[in-house]
Amino acid sequence: YFVPSGDAHSSEYVGLADQRREWLTGFTGSAGTALVTESEALLWTDGRYFIQAAEQLAGTEWVLMKSQQPGVQELEDWVNQRQDAFSGPVGADPSLVSISFAQNWKKKGCADLELGCPNLVDAVWGATKPPTSRQPVVPQPIAYTGESAA
Repeated sequence: YFVPSGDAHSSEYVGLADQRREWLTGFTGSAGTALVTESEALLWTDGRYFIQAAEQLAGTEWVLMKSQQPGVQELEDWVNQRQDAFSGPVGADPSLVSISFAQNWKKKGCADLELGCPNLVDAVWGATKPPTSRQPVVPQPIAYTGESAA
């Protein structure tokens, strides 16, 4: 099962209810991708977070995959090399996977993505999952944004 850090808007910094990867892994950095298989739990993150991730994953079943480091396979390459071990497609919440990611995944020949399944992290998180924020969106003045949202 594939668990990205972002929310349905592909935001890097997400609300409490969207911190699925953080809840699942214990890693609190803003960037990372988790993959859970029948026998392994892996977390990919970039160089900004290697030390933090190593500390937060210590003593757990999670394996830190240091993206862009020699000898460390990227997620798609890791999946590709082990496709025979997968008993079916890789599940993912379709609201959290961008079209470009899904297209790139397929182009690289990875195991099929099952985008119709329910969010498994939400199912396990259950009643302790924080509610989705209902705070209103507040437009900011052009002095702060540099351009209009219109």
